[in-house]
Amino acid sequence: KAGIDSSQSNGPSKVRVPMLIDDLLAALYQKDMSVEGVFRKNGNIKRLKEITNEIDTNPSKVPDLLNENAVQLSALLKKFLRGLPTPLLTFKLYDLWILTQKVKDDVLKRVLIEISYSLLPKVHRDLAEVLLFFFMWTSSFSHLDEESGSKMDIHNLATVLSPNILYAKPAEIPRPSSNGKGVATTYYDAFSEGEGENYYLAIEVVNYLIEHNEQLSIVPSYLLEIYKLCKFEKVDHLTSKDIFVRVESVLKSKPELLEGICLLYTSDAADDMQCV
Repeated sequence: KAGIDSSQSNGPSKVRVPMLIDDLLAALYQKDMSVEGVFRKNGNIKRLKEITNEIDTNPSKVPDLLNENAVQLSALLKKFLRGLPTPLLTFKLYDLWILTQKVKDDVLKRVLIEISYSLLPKVHRDLAEVLLFFFMWTSSFSHLDEESGSKMDIHNLATVLSPNILYAKPAEIPRPSSNGKGVATTYYDAFSEGEGENYYLAIEVVNYLIEHNEQLSIVPSYLLEIYKLCKFEKVDHLTSKDIFVRVESVLKSKPELLEGICLLYTSDAADDMQCV
């Protein structure tokens, strides 16, 4: 409801993001991001509540954020992401994201991550594009020299961001029956206690997304080819069943499409050929 067409994307096209995020990132880009612990520290809790209340009172007008320091603004960004009713990487795709890190084959892992990212709703994908690009930029201040830097490289950023953008619904997080606790009260309870391998796999997902943010913002060529062959651009509305029928029909008639994906990513020119 309070969105803006932002130029903080990876390409020439603008993306639609919340006005708060556009202003918040614009302010952060002007700050010293080499301060140690940025995105790890919580900032001033009282001031964070004051800013949040001001934003909630008038969502269509973002307060002046330039007077806040980098730690305070990063805490505000985490609070916004943590407060989304559906997390940035969505509940529906959680199992698929985790699965991508259990696959041993590097080519298949890459394809699964690209497909998962492409399946994000547009508003989530647009927001992810500007945020992942920003986090990549932020990581460049992790080590300026032997003594200075934020110490927040890509993996450290992924560690603190994962609980805010990639998690399952609380009711879907089982605990070992031996402890007698049943299901975790909230995801953050389970995450903070490090229960299960998904804790670490979620971090690796976010780490990959930040590292490869540029390639993920472009539609993979094989998906675009399937899209064109299915003639999706000529219809406005299709049911899920109709979509599956079209895709299955195309892949049966052209099995080389799937076979070509492996060749695409294993060739010497993979980086140049992978996207259009």
